Amino acid sequence: MGGFSFVGLDRRQTADAVGRFLGALVRRPSVVAQQALRLTAEELAILTRMSERSADPKDRRFADPIWSEQPWKTIMQSYLAFRDTVMETVDQVGLDEASADRARFGLMQFTEAVAPSNNLTTNPVALKRAVETKGASLVNGAKHLIDDLRNNGGIPSQVDRRPFVLGENMAATPGTVIRRTEQYELIQYTPVTKRVRSRPLVIIPPQINRFYFLDLAPGRSFVEHALANGQQVFLIAWRNPGPEHRNWSLETYVAACIDAMETVLSVSRTKQVNTLGFCAGGMTQSILLAYLAAQGRISSTPPRWR
Repeated sequence: MGGFSFVGLDRRQTADAVGRFLGALVRRPSVVAQQALRLTAEELAILTRMSERSADPKDRRFADPIWSEQPWKTIMQSYLAFRDTVMETVDQVGLDEASADRARFGLMQFTEAVAPSNNLTTNPVALKRAVETKGASLVNGAKHLIDDLRNNGGIPSQVDRRPFVLGENMAATPGTVIRRTEQYELIQYTPVTKRVRSRPLVIIPPQINRFYFLDLAPGRSFVEHALANGQQVFLIAWRNPGPEHRNWSLETYVAACIDAMETVLSVSRTKQVNTLGFCAGGMTQSILLAYLAAQGRISSTPPRWR
């Protein structure tokens, strides 16, 4: 899915919902008139500096004190009034709940995109920074834009990914891939203690993240912490599925977990394993354990040192 797939909506679904909102708006001219009057009254209050409208204290876009100065305060307040009016209108046109939610999401993308903080000419913080750096901030911004267009689908990157190298300063805990299937790779990490617990630990990370969010960097690694406490650590690294894997289901992932656990049992020559799921991996784990419990394959015996 493209566009807004991270929340389960694609461009077509969102565009259709916004279209239904606009159609409903046309059929309710009284709503349009009422909202237009409210917005006009608010804008007049803003222009005469009588408005008390302010940004959410948690909104970092307008956290700089310069937004409390004119003319930037007027620009910010006008934007907030426009945004709030648009979003409030969704609740007044009679859409069903699903369509209203999708319309809000689509309209939110638009209203957030036109925020004054996203425009150099209406962002005093960016203008101030450009003067302070003698234009260097603008050059750097242009470089980031080109890089995002080339390498990130046009979506602004949250961090500079260039300093991070897998196996060097992230995902650096020593380990070996001991099994590879269509769905996953199984990593066995090298013990660091003289003794380890007899029952190995199989970690199930979320399918929607890379496994190394559990092994970010030395000193910030759950895997490193578990090893330091005598755990035998095995971790599933999920494959990033493509369109050809559209038939994969929760059953597919549960079966993959069982396959990984059976591999660990064979490698460690034990009869039991512990499992630990994170995020969506925890949801998968709950289904996995329910299935194994139904088969009578769950035990509560504490592990031993060896």
